Amino acid sequence: MSQINFYTIDLAKNVFELHGYPEHGKRLLRRRLNRSRLAGFFERDAQPGATVVMESCGSAHYWGRWLQARDFKPVLLPPKHVRAFVRGNKTDTADAHALALAWRVGDLHPVPIKSQTQQIIQLQHRMRDRQMAERIRVTNQIRAMLREFGVAVAQGDAALKRATLAHLEADASVPVTLQSMLSELYEEWRRLQDAIARSDRELERLYRASEPCRRLGEIPGVGVITATALIASIPDIHRFKRGRSLAAWLGLTPAEHSSGDKRNLGGITKRGNTHLRTLLIHGARSAVNQAHRYSDATSRWIVQLEARRGRNVAVVALANKNARIVWALLAHDAQYQPS
Repeated sequence: MSQINFYTIDLAKNVFELHGYPEHGKRLLRRRLNRSRLAGFFERDAQPGATVVMESCGSAHYWGRWLQARDFKPVLLPPKHVRAFVRGNKTDTADAHALALAWRVGDLHPVPIKSQTQQIIQLQHRMRDRQMAERIRVTNQIRAMLREFGVAVAQGDAALKRATLAHLEADASVPVTLQSMLSELYEEWRRLQDAIARSDRELERLYRASEPCRRLGEIPGVGVITATALIASIPDIHRFKRGRSLAAWLGLTPAEHSSGDKRNLGGITKRGNTHLRTLLIHGARSAVNQAHRYSDATSRWIVQLEARRGRNVAVVALANKNARIVWALLAHDAQYQPS
């Protein structure tokens, strides 16, 4: 045991594959443990202060915090990069060994361990996304049902509510059976509206309670939703050397396909966190739509870029710029200066 420098764990729900390795050489320890025996191993038998390598997957951040509290050094590696080191068939043993190979390469960027607060904010965002998707599904079904009976509903929640309530009353043009189904869908739609409002209020509370969130909220195109998502998804801003690194991590930089003296740049890479990138682009689109009303330097830049390259390019360029501003504000603990 004293020769072991690091451990690898293939995380699971109930059964965990644990391997132990020296700095160089073959595996010295292999055990298959359940949850309680894994915890007992690190509390009694493991080499104190050793590195523990895991994939960044379900429950990984919990185990990372648990190991940190016991003076171990947890490391979370991106699963998509570890997958390349799996040899042969995919098994728990192969996955644990792949983690050792990936860690020994030494060129992979670990995933920072999130705090409980950051995970709670992320879960709140996921819940809101699910509620939004379900509301869209119910809204489309109500519109489709009414359209089948000659009722075209205008865009917007208010128009949908008026049309639905009007046809829930006695109406010879709408069958009684349809009214019953329509009533059930309307109640579901209303419950989802209330749930989304509660999620928005909770995110607003988290936003007000976080000073970094409030600073990010001053950036044009970054509001409550985007600011809280950024703070929850970026545990350590200093892992990015510059603003461009954060923009590249979010997939907002051009994809490159180059060889020799030829350098070809295409559209954005769309790598990284899809949710964050979507929020930044939607926020940038809103700012681009309003830019002609203002005369500050950023608004003038947006208007000129839109006239020269088109709206979509201007939207993505502003999202890229905002990502760099986010890095500058967080890395230097600064306030946003519109000028």
